[in-house]
Amino acid sequence: MKKTKSSSSSEAKAKGNKTPRRATRTGASLYQLIAGQPLFEGLNPRQLEVLAGLAMEMRFARGEYIFRKQDPANRFYVILEGKVELELASPRDGVEPIQTVESGDYLGWSWLFEPYSFYVSAKVTEPTRSIFFYGTMLRQHCEDDHDLGYELVKRIAGAALKRFIIFQQNIPTETLDPLPLSKRKGATESSSW
Repeated sequence: MKKTKSSSSSEAKAKGNKTPRRATRTGASLYQLIAGQPLFEGLNPRQLEVLAGLAMEMRFARGEYIFRKQDPANRFYVILEGKVELELASPRDGVEPIQTVESGDYLGWSWLFEPYSFYVSAKVTEPTRSIFFYGTMLRQHCEDDHDLGYELVKRIAGAALKRFIIFQQNIPTETLDPLPLSKRKGATESSSW
C-alpha cells in the first residue's frame, strides 16, 4: 500500500506529535543559511555546497523528540531557533535533563563515530527550527574528501568538547567525590569491587 501525504500527516498526529515535521527551505537560501552558521564559518564554497546538498530546514513542535537514545545516528542538526533538552536515562534516577541547547548549537555528533547511535535523547522544549543534515551521506563525502572531513571533525569535536566542559561544570559536587566507593560515608565493605 502506497502512503500518501495525508496518511503520513495522520500517522504523525496519531503518534502524539502535534504537527508533522516539515522541510521548509532548500536550495540557494539554505546554502546562505548554512554559510552563516558559526560551526561552518571559513568553509570554502564547494564544501558549503556539499553541506547544502545534504540538508533541509526542519521544524519541531514542543514535546516532540528529535531523536532518542540508541536511535541510529544517521543525521545531525544545527538549531536555528528554539530550545531542545538533552536527556539521559539512568536506572537509578530515571530520565534526567542534562543540558539545554538553543540557537547556534548543534545536535547529533554521533553520526561521525561508531557505533553510530545516539547516547542521549533530544526533546523539544520550545518550538524549534533547525537545519537537518543527512549524516550517513555526509560521512561518505568526508571519506571521499579528507579536507572536508578534517574540517568537520575538527569543528564538531571542538564544539562537543565545549559542551562536555559545560556539562561537567554542572555536575553536583557529590557526584565527583574523589574517595573510593568503599571509603565513602555509609558504604559497606561489600560495596567495594
